[in-house]
Amino acid sequence: MASLKEKNVEVVMALAWKTETVHIGGVLSRMGFTVRKRYEGFWSRDSIEKNYTCPACGLPPCKCDTVLYSFTFAADKPEKSIGGNEV
Repeated sequence: MASLKEKNVEVVMALAWKTETVHIGGVLSRMGFTVRKRYEGFWSRDSIEKNYTCPACGLPPCKCDTVLYSFTFAADKPEKSIGGNEV
C-alpha cells in the first residue's frame, strides 16, 4: 500500500468473493478498507457463459455474491458511499 501512496494513488478498490462469508473481508477490513456495495449473484452470468464450476455452488449458475471494498489514502477527501453497504 505504501508504494501505491508514493505513486499518488488516491483510492484502491477490491472485489471480494462472498459465499456464506466474505473470504478476504477480514484482511481488507484490517487494512482499512470499507465496504461499499454488495452485488448479488455477481458470477451467475459469467459462470454460465464460460461454463465453470464454482467451488462453493458447483455447476453453473454460480449463486455467489461479490462485495466491493475501497480504501482512500487522502485524509482530506472522505470516501463517499455508493449505497448497498449490507454484506
